[in-house]
Amino acid sequence: EHPHLQAFDPVEKDLLADYIDFIVTFGGDGTILHLSAIFQREVPPAIAFSMGTVGFMTPFDVKTFETEVERMLNGASTCATRTRLSAQFHEGLSRQPVLETHFLNELAVHRGQNLRITHVDMFLDDLLVTRVQGDGVIVATPTGSTAYSLSAGGCMVHPAIHAILVTPICPRSLSFRPTIFPVEATVTLKVVSRDDVVVAVDGQWCQQMQCNDFVTVRESPYPLLSVSRMDETTDWISDINERLH
Repeated sequence: EHPHLQAFDPVEKDLLADYIDFIVTFGGDGTILHLSAIFQREVPPAIAFSMGTVGFMTPFDVKTFETEVERMLNGASTCATRTRLSAQFHEGLSRQPVLETHFLNELAVHRGQNLRITHVDMFLDDLLVTRVQGDGVIVATPTGSTAYSLSAGGCMVHPAIHAILVTPICPRSLSFRPTIFPVEATVTLKVVSRDDVVVAVDGQWCQQMQCNDFVTVRESPYPLLSVSRMDETTDWISDINERLH
């Protein structure tokens, strides 16, 4: 019915970047997060057209589709580089990860359906920083600073800044506040609760973790390139003024 369209085999999704020059998305931020979940290695440049409500990563109105795509093909567009983070999941004391994923917004460790408080030890480069006691903790990128992290009390960070944000979710202690670490650091979250916890990645999928399981988060070598409407700073300030009021 659509001979000009070509489907891909999910088994071969790691090879997609070798065959795709650029990506056009229609939707909201969730569409970009889904794109990030599909491309777990190199990501072709993406131009995003908004068809949703709140969209920090979809700078173009869908009505300008033809004009903006033509500008991009003529080399008149600029791209912003959005940092992604990688997460490696470990079971028990095993040093060998059982799962690795790259994410664009945030990784959230939370108590899920458990009613009791969650206890998570947080390490920075193998040094114990604190024991997080509360509903959980969020590790976010600067791009994700205007998403779940912001709602949990974290600060907004310019997307051009290379950093790792850590934001507690409803913490019991006043001594641990939202913190920003250099992107070269490695953040490790180790579950010390008796109850299982749930780890949500970019709102795309969840992973269960048990006591002594841990996840290490560091900068991903595979950032996401997105076409800017004007420039990275102008787009960011404009989105804050238009979408957070």
